[in-house]
Amino acid sequence: PGIGFATGLERLTLNLKRHEVPVPDEPSPRYLVANVGDDARIAALELSVRLRRAGVGAILSSGTRGLRGQMRQANALNIPFTLILGDDEIEKGEVVVRNMETSEQESKPLAEFLEEAAKSSGGDT
Repeated sequence: PGIGFATGLERLTLNLKRHEVPVPDEPSPRYLVANVGDDARIAALELSVRLRRAGVGAILSSGTRGLRGQMRQANALNIPFTLILGDDEIEKGEVVVRNMETSEQESKPLAEFLEEAAKSSGGDT
């Protein structure tokens, strides 16, 4: 004989709030990390992990969509910037930063981008 217990995270959060236990809000993601190509998928995963560890809100694009589909995902989630990694960017050690509101984009050295992103969020790479 045994006894089990399970609860969902949403239900747990609601109960904590009902009992007036302070629950910090999840930060909205600032970046969606998109990838083009097999090698880029791994690099995109690594980049999203580094950003989150630095306290920067970032999510990895889900699935194996093309770049256009990944951009639509960013728009649907109201994420202000998409980071684009492809084989060329990996080879150069760069990332393309696209402003989803203005459609402007620029390539930046990856190390420089990580430093700027961490500073703007108050985190540390």
